[in-house]
Amino acid sequence: MNKQTVIFKSGIHSVIARRLLIVICLGAFGLSVWKLAVMAAGSYEVRKDAAEARQLYYGAENAGTAALAVSAGQTDSVAFSSGKSQLAAESDSSTGRESVGMRSGEAGADRAAAPDITDSVGAERAAAVPDIAERLGAGRAASSDIAGMLPAGASLPSQLQLPFPVIRDSFRGLLALNPDIVGWVKVGDTSIDYPVLQAADNEYYLHRSYKREESDAGSIFMDFRNKPLEAERNTILYGHRMKNGTMFGDLKKYMERDFFEKHRTFRYDTLSASYDVDIFSVYTTTADVNYIETEFADAAEFTLFLQQIRERSLYKTDMEHGAGDRIITLSTCDYTLDPKAGRLVVHGKLTRR
Repeated sequence: MNKQTVIFKSGIHSVIARRLLIVICLGAFGLSVWKLAVMAAGSYEVRKDAAEARQLYYGAENAGTAALAVSAGQTDSVAFSSGKSQLAAESDSSTGRESVGMRSGEAGADRAAAPDITDSVGAERAAAVPDIAERLGAGRAASSDIAGMLPAGASLPSQLQLPFPVIRDSFRGLLALNPDIVGWVKVGDTSIDYPVLQAADNEYYLHRSYKREESDAGSIFMDFRNKPLEAERNTILYGHRMKNGTMFGDLKKYMERDFFEKHRTFRYDTLSASYDVDIFSVYTTTADVNYIETEFADAAEFTLFLQQIRERSLYKTDMEHGAGDRIITLSTCDYTLDPKAGRLVVHGKLTRR
């Protein structure tokens, strides 16, 4: 083989190599664009769903309507107004509406049923008692009257011991969409402003929206072991750490001391009560550390638990604690200590409003 032939073949190989490299680069670029488009679409859907939920919740709570600005590239914002509702995205709050045991013609389109009436933490979400808040008035009624509202064959549950907690008006529209909704959590200067869900396990809402639709972002949900109508010793809420800041993505802001100092409190609402939450502990840990304990043998064991989670905190506070405290735990993923089992945890003390 002469020198010219070698040079010729070498040139052909170089051309092929360059073209192959161009194809690979274009393919990688196209894949990146596609991924970004998918992420943007997912982010928009999450924010739109959140906007719809906020319109139902804040509109009812404030006897007005919420002016909602929805943008795939901006943090959600809610501004209250006495005028007509403005939703800066095409949405239909009736989409995904599911039955809660009563037809709208029987109970009224705006009436919602109380979730888990027949079993507050049962394996199945039971048929709801319609208009429980209205029909019980101030929250008191004879047990026989309540039993008369239950579905055929259902027994009177222990949670209906008097006085029965009245379901607040702000949750009626949400409960009409999904009786699994058990509360609301809002943290200032973050995108955390969402309904809280609860299922029979801690898997169902990992990848489902509050409308029970498939969603990579999932929902903010309560540990299935907690009782949603009670402020327990340790109420636990979980949420994904989304890159776009949705769900519990903004909890990472508490890793900055300045943000912690300026945002020591947030608000938590249940179906029947509202709480101010005073944060006393923020830290990273791993899933094998039992910060999600819900059952304590006695007051001493709970007091020891409080001491342990305070000692883990990045920041020290002068907040006083006692065996009678009720706390809430926010938990999300973190990659500081472990890429798979790492967790970021925020604990706060509940004070009823």
